Amino acid sequence: MAGRKRIGVYTICKNESKFVKRWIESMWSNGNGADAAYVLDTGSTDGTVRMFKETVRELGIPHGWLKVRRKLYRHFRFDVARNDNLDMIPPDSFDALVSVDLDEILIPEFWGDLRKLVSEHPDFLEINYMYAWNHDENGNNGRVFWYNKVHQQNGFRWKGAVHEWHENVEPEKYQYSGQYYMDENTVYLHHYPDNTKSRGQYLGLLEERIKDMPDDMNTYVYLMNEYLAHGMMEKAFATANVAYLRGDDGLKFLFAARIADIYNKYGLESEADRFYRIAIEKDKTVRNSYINYAQFLVYHGKAKEALGILIDMEQNNIHHHNWMELDYDWTWRPLQIKADAYCWLGKYDEAKKLFEEAEEKYLQSEKDKAEAQACAFFDDYDWLKNRLNEIEGAVT
Repeated sequence: MAGRKRIGVYTICKNESKFVKRWIESMWSNGNGADAAYVLDTGSTDGTVRMFKETVRELGIPHGWLKVRRKLYRHFRFDVARNDNLDMIPPDSFDALVSVDLDEILIPEFWGDLRKLVSEHPDFLEINYMYAWNHDENGNNGRVFWYNKVHQQNGFRWKGAVHEWHENVEPEKYQYSGQYYMDENTVYLHHYPDNTKSRGQYLGLLEERIKDMPDDMNTYVYLMNEYLAHGMMEKAFATANVAYLRGDDGLKFLFAARIADIYNKYGLESEADRFYRIAIEKDKTVRNSYINYAQFLVYHGKAKEALGILIDMEQNNIHHHNWMELDYDWTWRPLQIKADAYCWLGKYDEAKKLFEEAEEKYLQSEKDKAEAQACAFFDDYDWLKNRLNEIEGAVT
């Protein structure tokens, strides 16, 4: 096709043979996808490399479309591996590069839409597209947010030992024009993670990253959340406090919210209340801050105050579509908290309607049910059912 923009795709992998065929089919897309693919294998022992070669032959993909290289690392870092992967690509070969992991697939429409946008904005810095980070057991999208792993070939490098990102490291030489966005109503990239894989290396790499980048607030977010995932509350609290005191206002809401959660966990009600309020004040557009504060209030018997916070939330919050947002904050969780508040106020019939709405409308998948279980949705609903049975028994 005359004038067709050349797109290169690249990835690193290790022991992901079960994803290889699906990934190649997605990247090749019957000849309409990437113009070439570059794979750096970092030490697979499950036949991943062999699977790449066999799949290319099976699909009849032209020789040379796929380049695979193996490299073992004494000390693995994601940024180092991704930069080695980038170095496999011949200079000045592509109009855009796309980084796509083996457990991700792109829909066929992505390639035409991307080429159109690159044609319209050839000097783009990065291109953003909608990304489904997870799915329920029926294949329905879970968390969906903007993603930006499309970038120019020249001048870009990866940074960060883990949760790495790419950036233009030669802005004085490559003065790209900025960020552009694909159709916000189309989810182009889908993530189907291997949940059997260990995340054991992440904590050490994050601690390494924070030594490398002590002023990067995103690193504190990741490390704080990793400590929380490991039940290391004291380290999570210390990390959040350091970041809250040192960082600018951009992420103070998030650190304040986690400080409040930890204070709440340890029964320090007044301190938790103060930091929940700080979290909202630092960024009134973030829905999760209102949600967590309202749940805190209602669980401490302050039902009217909780309802007031939910009203403030609806008047101020914005759907940011970023990786920090939780999808259920926009579905069943506000209904749960409002229902809990009605229980405290003795409005049991109104509460029952809200629980029923949440369950029937939003809690149909096992994924959603598991998340609701973790947030005590079913415990709260069971309490209400038992209370209604007691009232009915007393009347009869």
